[in-house]
Amino acid sequence: VRGCGVRHGGCRCLLDNSYVEVVLGFCVGPKPASGFDACADYALRLDSWFTMATTPADESDDGGGGGYTAALSYDPSRLRSRTNASFCLLNLAPHSGLLDGALGCLSAVTAAALATFATCGTIALLPSVAATKLLGVTNYFNRGIHSAATKNISNDGGGSRTAIKTLSARAQFSRAKSGGAGPDDLAPAFLRRMSLFGKGIPGSGWFSRVFLFLVRWNFYLTGRMFNDQAAWAINRCLGYPFPLGEVAFLQVRTCWLDDCVETFVRKHNARRDSSSTMGHDAAKKKVNVVVLGAGYDSRCYRLRCLAERGASTYEVDAPGTQAEKLRVLRESRTDTGDTVFVSCDFESEDWLERLRERGGFDADLPTLIVWEGVSMYLDRDVVMTTISKVAELGRGSCIGFDYVDASWGLSPSIVKLTTKAGEPWKFGMESGSGSVRRFVSECNDGTSSKSRVELRMLDHLRHEELIKRYLPKHFDGRPYGFIGDFGGLLLIGTE
Repeated sequence: VRGCGVRHGGCRCLLDNSYVEVVLGFCVGPKPASGFDACADYALRLDSWFTMATTPADESDDGGGGGYTAALSYDPSRLRSRTNASFCLLNLAPHSGLLDGALGCLSAVTAAALATFATCGTIALLPSVAATKLLGVTNYFNRGIHSAATKNISNDGGGSRTAIKTLSARAQFSRAKSGGAGPDDLAPAFLRRMSLFGKGIPGSGWFSRVFLFLVRWNFYLTGRMFNDQAAWAINRCLGYPFPLGEVAFLQVRTCWLDDCVETFVRKHNARRDSSSTMGHDAAKKKVNVVVLGAGYDSRCYRLRCLAERGASTYEVDAPGTQAEKLRVLRESRTDTGDTVFVSCDFESEDWLERLRERGGFDADLPTLIVWEGVSMYLDRDVVMTTISKVAELGRGSCIGFDYVDASWGLSPSIVKLTTKAGEPWKFGMESGSGSVRRFVSECNDGTSSKSRVELRMLDHLRHEELIKRYLPKHFDGRPYGFIGDFGGLLLIGTE
C-alpha cells in the first residue's frame, strides 16, 4: 500500500488514532474493545480504504475517488470530523422534513434582511469611499482604470479583494465548525484586522464585523450559508452561470489542499526514514512546500506536520497582497516560523527565479506547489509554463491547483464581471473526459529539454467526490452550502 510501512507480510496504517495490522486477513494489532466483531469491521473498512488509496488517478480523469489524497481523506476519524459536524441549532431539534422546510422559509427572510443590511451599509459608506478616493488612500473603486488596462489590482497597494473574500468564507466556516469541519482556525483572527471593502475606508471595518456576525447567526438559526444562498439564487432563479457558493467551495478546496500537503510530507518523510535505516545521511534530506499566490492562506504555519517533518516553506504572492498580509500577520502576532515570503508579479516575472534569488530554496528537493485560486486569473501560456516548471524540480515534485470549467468561467458575462472587478478571469478548461489528460500532455510538451521526467495526473476531483469527502451534511444527505459542477481540483507531478 502506497505510503504505508510493510512488515511481516501485512500493512500497517493509521486508523482511528491507533495502529492496526492486517496479516492474512487477521487483525493482530491492538485488540479492539468489542472483540471479533470490531476486528471484522476494521478489516472491511481497511479493505475499502486501501482500494481507494491504491487506485491511480490517471486510470480515469473523471474526478473519481481514487488517487493521491484518498487514503488520508478517507481516514475514518478525519472523514467523520469533516462530514458529520453538527454546529447549528437545527441539529438540536428532531430531524424532520417539515422543520427543515420551515427553516428554509425562515432563511429566505433572513437572507433578504442581510441583503438589505449590506445594501444600506454600502450606501452609508459612500461618503467615506468618496473621501478616500479623492485623497488617493485606496484604489478599491478605481475600477475603470484597471478595467481599461486589464491589470490585476493584486500588484497595487491594498492587494487583492478576491483574497479578502476567500478569507471571509474560510472564517465563516471556521467560526461555525464542530469537530474540525472548518480547517482554517487562523482566518477569524486575520479578518478582524481587515475590511471586506479593502484598505483605507473609515467605518468599513465595523460594518464588516457586524455583517459577518449576522451571517454567522443566520447559519446557526437556519443551517443555511448566506453567501451560498445568494449564489444558488443567482444560478437557479436568475439563470446566471455561477455554479458554486463561496463558503462550500472554499471548504472543499482548503481541505483537499491540506490533504495534498500532509500526504506529500508523509510520503517523503517515510522515504527519508527508509534511507536512514540503510545507512544514508537522512538528516539533510527534506522537502519544500511553496504556496503560489498565497493570499491570506495560513497553511505554512497552520499545519503542524510541516514543522514536525522538516519542510521548508515559502509563500510567493503579488506585492500589494503580500504587503497587506504581512501587516495582518504582525498585528495578529501570528508565528510564521521559518516561512520565507517572496513577492512576484506572476504576469511578468519568473516565480522560480524569484525563489532562487531569495536564497535557501533548493530546487533539487521534492517540492509541493500549492496554487490555490490563481490559475483563472492568468493567461493559458502562463498557466502551462508554471506547471511545466515542476519537471525542473526534484523527483516527486507536484503542483495542486483548482480550475474553472471554461463553459461558464470564460463566458462573456463572467469575463465582463471579473474584468470590472479589476481581476479578470482568463483561463479555464473543459472538465469532461479526456480534456484534462490532453492538458497534461500539452504541459509535458512545454517542459525544458533538460528535464527527463514526465508530468502525470496524480489526483483529479470534481464536485460530487468533493462533497462526499469534505462537506457536512443535513440529516437527509444534502450538503451544507452550494457547489455545482464548477470545474475541478487537479494535482500534477512527477511521482
